[in-house]
Amino acid sequence: MKRLHHSLRHELTRAILAWSGFFFLFLAITFALAFNHLRDYMLDREARTHLSYQTAEFAEHLEHQDTRAIRRESDALVREPGVAGILLADASGKLIDSFFRKQKYPVLQSCEPVTAETLPAIVAKSPHLHLYKARIPNQRATLFLIMDDRQIDIAIESSTVVVALLLLTLLGLSIKALHYTLRHQLVKPVEKIRNLIDTGGKIPENILHGLEETLPNEAVDILDTYEHLQKQEHQVKERMQRILGMVSGCTWSADANLKYSDFLSEPDGVFRKASGQLLHTPLWAWLKNTSRQQELHETLQEAM
Repeated sequence: MKRLHHSLRHELTRAILAWSGFFFLFLAITFALAFNHLRDYMLDREARTHLSYQTAEFAEHLEHQDTRAIRRESDALVREPGVAGILLADASGKLIDSFFRKQKYPVLQSCEPVTAETLPAIVAKSPHLHLYKARIPNQRATLFLIMDDRQIDIAIESSTVVVALLLLTLLGLSIKALHYTLRHQLVKPVEKIRNLIDTGGKIPENILHGLEETLPNEAVDILDTYEHLQKQEHQVKERMQRILGMVSGCTWSADANLKYSDFLSEPDGVFRKASGQLLHTPLWAWLKNTSRQQELHETLQEAM
């Protein structure tokens, strides 16, 4: 039974792991194909949020010719992890003001002087930099924003790792739950049935009903079949006993060690011994003639 349990458990575990492997492979392929689109979407959304806010602020500052406020907000913006630089250009493309994180992006420092026309080519030299621009309302000026995608890459990758670990943990818990359910809902009741069968005799009705309530429907069908066969066996045994009881002589059965295990009729009329004296003793041990014992053993072996 234990060997059967491990076989069934391993088969179910292998099936779960196989399907989980296909699922994780599908997720990995989907993630690899969608990674760039997801990163570009998040980067574009963050850039548009910055541009929407800053163009409204810069419009008010330019109207009041408050260059100190523009410098202060620009300096604060480039300190954010995803922002590499911010530039303000007039209608002719001449830069009014610019702020870069030059210590982190040497490519922006080595290409000075920077203009609105040369800026796209400069940004294109770095695979991690992306250029965005927006017109400032009511002003003949344009705001350029340079974004760095590496922070978003890190955020997406770390989130993916966390989700993967959670899924693996859930998979492990599911397998343990499967083993627990299999053990308590199927294996233990079947072991109980086997122990009852090994002890011989008929399984009491109350135990059968208790097992039917414990076992799943698929196993209850097996139990019903066993109960039906048990009833048929009992009927056949009773019929055989009635038939043999009508036959003169003594009918007995032996175990694998060739010892008397049961008598269907009392042996005292033939063997001159009661059944209680012969049970679990070697066959024909009651005979005093050892050569006759050997002869009967040989006859039995030939018949078998």
